[in-house]
Amino acid sequence: IVEDTSALAEMPSLTYPDPIGEMRIDTLNLDVRYIYDVTQNLTFDQNRGDTYLTTVYMNDAGEFAFWLVESLEALEGLYVVPGADLESVDLDNRTQIDNAGLKITTGSVIPTSIGDFQKVDDPLAYEDALKSIVVDSVRRGFVAGTFDLTDRFVYDPQQGIALDQQTGTDFEVVAYINENGDYALWMDGGRSGTYLARVDREILFNGVPATYEGYNQIISNRERTDALRFLQNIPVDYFGAGDDTVGISGLNTAGRPYLLRYEYDAERDAIIDTLDGTVYFADEQTGFFVREGGSAENNDDHLNPGYVVYEGFQNFIDLVQDPGLRGPLVSIFMWTVVFAGMSVLLTFALGLFMALVLEDPIIPGRRIIRSLLIIPYAIPGVIAILVWKGMLNQNIGIITATLADWTGVTIPWFTDAGWAKVAVLLVNLWLGYPYMMLICSGALQAIPSEIYEAAAVDGAKAWQRFRSITLPLLLVSVGPLLIASFVFNFNNYLMIEALTGGDPPMAGATLPAGHTDILISYTYQLAFGNQGRDYGYASTITIVIFAIVAVVTMFQFRFTRQWEEVGENV
Repeated sequence: IVEDTSALAEMPSLTYPDPIGEMRIDTLNLDVRYIYDVTQNLTFDQNRGDTYLTTVYMNDAGEFAFWLVESLEALEGLYVVPGADLESVDLDNRTQIDNAGLKITTGSVIPTSIGDFQKVDDPLAYEDALKSIVVDSVRRGFVAGTFDLTDRFVYDPQQGIALDQQTGTDFEVVAYINENGDYALWMDGGRSGTYLARVDREILFNGVPATYEGYNQIISNRERTDALRFLQNIPVDYFGAGDDTVGISGLNTAGRPYLLRYEYDAERDAIIDTLDGTVYFADEQTGFFVREGGSAENNDDHLNPGYVVYEGFQNFIDLVQDPGLRGPLVSIFMWTVVFAGMSVLLTFALGLFMALVLEDPIIPGRRIIRSLLIIPYAIPGVIAILVWKGMLNQNIGIITATLADWTGVTIPWFTDAGWAKVAVLLVNLWLGYPYMMLICSGALQAIPSEIYEAAAVDGAKAWQRFRSITLPLLLVSVGPLLIASFVFNFNNYLMIEALTGGDPPMAGATLPAGHTDILISYTYQLAFGNQGRDYGYASTITIVIFAIVAVVTMFQFRFTRQWEEVGENV
């Protein structure tokens, strides 16, 4: 080991085999990331090994700013202004360009100005001032200096460090000397790897020769990316000849001989397993290659993935004929209709009741009460649902615990099918009634008071006035919104997924289904759930949903006209 490196520091360079080659001996300052060389008009990034074309700008106060691009075809630029960190700008993003205060003409990557900094045409005219530039606000520093990229490696013996200027990797270096006065270097780059450089032997990188018969070992991340892209686009028999092939099976593994396990036999329309000779024949009914005598339903008997086959109306036929599919679907469809209908009925009833109560002028603080009642509508739905889910928790939920204290019964909100549906309707009522209250309040104010006065003169009681005047005229305005609310709740996936997830599970179902699932959540589970992935059957159900929504929409158009006629006749 060389203890005193002063003699090394006086040498101009050391020469080793490739890939190190000529290693210049010079002073390094790795505390600074960016070095701007005014003579070359270039900036060197010591951290990445990148070099940037640099343009200088100056304001009226004599301060300098800098613009850096890798080439004149660059898609991104970097700019440095006093008091700020280095910032990047996407040259295809006009918003970023404007926010940075850049003035760039079409087709150019060099701004004419950066804010109040104007472009300097001849930086050498300000050479003395530029050579003293230090921008402390840039992380790891931006300073003026000089650099020479002729040699890939630069070694600073006094500090015991070296820099790979091609990749930006820095090394801790230990120097050794033999009897002949030849120097060897142990260069430790941490996670980036280690070099052992000797003048009389090939360079070792991580204990492996860095070069072999004209090939260089892949070292930098950029080289690895290029190599991986290359390996992904070569045939399996690229390395080797004939049956003696070497194949790359992963980033760190290879095989020899490396052959394709499965081969396609076009004459028999079959795939042959070259490992054991098993023949898999195409099954046009299921879209799998199935071993002779095997079954497509057995995962061990067919190859994955399969291929696309024409199903026709088979999913619709299964929907009608298969009891394992039809049973859950019928139950889910009925619950979907009940859920949507009851949600509309309950929210409308409660919303109308609150609107009627708050229309009475004898109620004090009506505006404050109305504002407080709108809170459920103002809270984001998913947050409100999760809060309710916690309050209904069977073990620690405050609602469940309070009811248990009062009645002595712990309600299984999420494990019993009936109570789970009650919980869904209860939470949906809390979320939906403020909307109904708002639209009913507006509709009630639009009804002329003279009609009520005339009815009162005729002796109509309050219930008669409500049934014969208020409700018919109210439906003229809110009727279409009620149908729209029905359609919304018919596809209210968020409510089901966030509150119950469709649970409790439905026993005897061929595919995953829950008692609180509605059609849309059931379809999602079929297509994307952990136990589903039946895209064809899920698509079939979406067509059924579309047909139902289309019928409801036609119903809306028909009865909207009828309600309009009622309003005209009153």
